[in-house]
Amino acid sequence: MMKRVLTTCPYCGVGCGFYLDVRDDRIVGVIPSRSNPVSKGYLCVKGWHAHEPVQHPDRLKNPLIKENGKFKTASWDCALDYVASRLKQIKDKYGPESLAVCASARCTNEENFLMMKFARAVLGTNNVDHCARTCHAPTVSGLNQSFGSGASTNSYDEIPHMDCILIIGSNPTEAHPIVGWRVRAALDNGAKVIVCDPRKILLAESARLYIQHYPGSDIALVNSMINYIVANNLQDKEFIASRTENFDALMETVKDYTPESVSDVTGVSPDLIKEAAKLYATSKKACIMYSLGITEHTVGTDNVISMANLAMVAGHVGKEFSGVYPMRGQNNVQGACDMGSLPNVYSGYQPVTDEEARKRFEAAWKVTLPAKPGFTLTEMMEKAIEGAIKCFYIIGEDQVRTDPNTHMIEKALTAL
Repeated sequence: MMKRVLTTCPYCGVGCGFYLDVRDDRIVGVIPSRSNPVSKGYLCVKGWHAHEPVQHPDRLKNPLIKENGKFKTASWDCALDYVASRLKQIKDKYGPESLAVCASARCTNEENFLMMKFARAVLGTNNVDHCARTCHAPTVSGLNQSFGSGASTNSYDEIPHMDCILIIGSNPTEAHPIVGWRVRAALDNGAKVIVCDPRKILLAESARLYIQHYPGSDIALVNSMINYIVANNLQDKEFIASRTENFDALMETVKDYTPESVSDVTGVSPDLIKEAAKLYATSKKACIMYSLGITEHTVGTDNVISMANLAMVAGHVGKEFSGVYPMRGQNNVQGACDMGSLPNVYSGYQPVTDEEARKRFEAAWKVTLPAKPGFTLTEMMEKAIEGAIKCFYIIGEDQVRTDPNTHMIEKALTAL
């Protein structure tokens, strides 16, 4: 007997919807959901094959416990008892700060909420984080500082109606094809696309302007665009006056970032920078689209803040058909952050250092919660090598393959 189960694609952060075709408790295929507001009946190649890992012969279906260096199959009861007893032993001997939890951007909101609650209410530690630390965290911090919310400002349905799309550090047609399809639709509708990327991506062929700046020069490039916009009176003065703060401080920061002065740093001609800045600022409906090319940097947060500053100076945020789109690499990196799978905040980005917020969670969970922020994911690895972290509880993640510095990660996990 065949049945169909509605679900969401487990790959990137776009959130395409499809039905799983299930026959005799076996998933045999996927069918796009025409009613899904994001994908509208379309899927990329990853979505069409999303069901295949479920049937893969190497997929784990039973718990494994390592004995004498080899994994052996165990019952669920045995595995759960073993994990619970070891966590308690380590907590009792070394304290709650010796434990660390790694949640997952591939798990649901509910699962991530449970993981952060388990870390804080049961284990007694704020040492909980996930892979956003090395990809999406700069967006959470940067956009939250700039806009008050670390998330996309607009819907995907608005993209085809844009007059100008500034794409920087993102490759939507390949990494997020369903969003790339909307960018193509915008091009068909006459939109002017500006691509800023050291690598010549496919969309660069269709762009009005292609800026091939040097890797790591994003802030210099964007600040020079802000400098040019204001110097040529192209800024949205009404928006700046009524809806922004610290404009003078921003101008002090970017005053020396003229298109001419950053040309050597960025590798971009001043005229091309000026043309891009003018095109973006003078368009009525414009957006910025960025991804890991902006966030996966030592200055990722500053990169994101620069994007937000550019949008605010031009008045291209806080209204329909104008905004900032941070493109997510994994399907629920946004939800994992929203649920509080971070070392410094509870769900809803309520700081663990905020006494009122902490008391609300203590009252709800009927426990005393730690007031000090926990270690970040990268700090956890360092602490494991030092011997301060004794145990990791990891779900839905492969630290060795996904985290930077594989040798250090292996050393940290071996030291547990």
